[in-house]
Amino acid sequence: MITKADLRKYWAIDEEMRQLERILQTLRTRMSGPRVAVIEHTPRGKSGTHDPMADYAGKMDELTRLYNKLWDELIDLNIAIEKGIEGLDPLERYAIRLRYFERLGWVGVAAKIGCSDRQAARVIDTAIAKLGREENVG
Repeated sequence: MITKADLRKYWAIDEEMRQLERILQTLRTRMSGPRVAVIEHTPRGKSGTHDPMADYAGKMDELTRLYNKLWDELIDLNIAIEKGIEGLDPLERYAIRLRYFERLGWVGVAAKIGCSDRQAARVIDTAIAKLGREENVG
């Protein structure tokens, strides 16, 4: 079933994807900005050309492939987590989604479910413990 490690993995993949999105946006901006004239006899980029646009395009292609791979992994993990938490109480499912999918802190989760941050942590810890017991039984 689902473990706390799976939930943390989801969070880590999501964070990596956010970083890739920022890098890709920076590359898109550089590629769509005004082009600088190529000066002869300058050091060549990784692609062997004087034109940095070719390097940007190659880097974008590489990062886009990585992003798509992570996206597929994130979707698969999301589906597994959703199936895993089906047996939890509605409040526990909601708290798990808020904490790990929406990436809210304890105070944010507590505000959404209407309790203290310590109680929100207990709700999630209880839910994760239930998931662990289901894994050991099955």
